Amino acid sequence: MRKPERIPVVLDAIRKIWEQHPDLRLGQLLSFVTPDGHDADIFYWEDDQIIKTIYKIHAPGETPPVVEVFPAGGRPHGFGVVGREKEQK
Repeated sequence: MRKPERIPVVLDAIRKIWEQHPDLRLGQLLSFVTPDGHDADIFYWEDDQIIKTIYKIHAPGETPPVVEVFPAGGRPHGFGVVGREKEQK
C-alpha cells in the first residue's frame, strides 16, 4: 500500500511549480512530464518520479521534495517502474 502521507507533499510540490508558471493549466503542466516519442503513460508513473520530472523541466536547479511512496522496506516487486509495471515471468 502506498503511504497516504505522500499526498500533501506531492500537492505542495505541484502547487509550488504551478505558481511559478500560472499561465499553464494543470493538464499542460502534467503533460510536459511525459517525454515526446516515448510510450510512457503518466498513469503508470509513481508520484516521486512525476515530481522529480516536473522539477527537472520547470525548476531546473531546484531540489524536489522527497516523496516517500511506499512504507519502509521498499517498493513491492513490480511497482515503481516508469512505464508499465514489470510482469512476472
